Amino acid sequence: MSIDFQTIPIATFLQQEHQTADWVVIDLRDPMAFAAAHLPDALCIAAESFDVSLLPPGLHWALMGTQEAAKAWLHAQEAAKLPAATAWLQGDIWDWQQAGGQISLCITIASDELAMDLPHDERILLLDVRPEKAFDEGHVRDAISLPLASLIDPGSMALLEEDCNIYIYGTGAAEALLAASLIKRQGYHNLRALEEGWEVIRSQPGIPVEKSAGHLN
Repeated sequence: MSIDFQTIPIATFLQQEHQTADWVVIDLRDPMAFAAAHLPDALCIAAESFDVSLLPPGLHWALMGTQEAAKAWLHAQEAAKLPAATAWLQGDIWDWQQAGGQISLCITIASDELAMDLPHDERILLLDVRPEKAFDEGHVRDAISLPLASLIDPGSMALLEEDCNIYIYGTGAAEALLAASLIKRQGYHNLRALEEGWEVIRSQPGIPVEKSAGHLN
């Protein structure tokens, strides 16, 4: 598979703002770096094996990260049909800011913070973005199953209430932050992503867990 892509200086990408609506920024940096600062509406994608079917359809890809990371990620998409335009953004988040671009962030919390929040916040809505089978085998009590694959469907957002404090967890931080970035594109911003995955969360004192009906034995 060809891994050729155009190179766009990040300041130029900002200047062509009238064109950026046709692009989805795929941020390949470390998930915690993404959480601290990223381009608005960017998606947090750390894994080379990421399923590109989760990406919003009909958009071009602008890859943010090192050029080596961009090439490796594209290599991993051998079976995917690449969009008509794929670009690598030359520069980093600070170049974007210096050019006058706005940045966004994602709040992340540790599982012990979730344990402290649960008894005191009646507006918490817990989202488990792991596959449904994993959810059935065990999840945080009262959590809603919303697998990653469902998040490209705007209809899945009907389960979310805008006045809720949405806490998102998965198998790890990368999955939770990808889910958060997909949900943010739908206009939800009161989000918190768990820094740890299910295996840590399930063992955290103060976080009640349960199985779905039919998986109680």
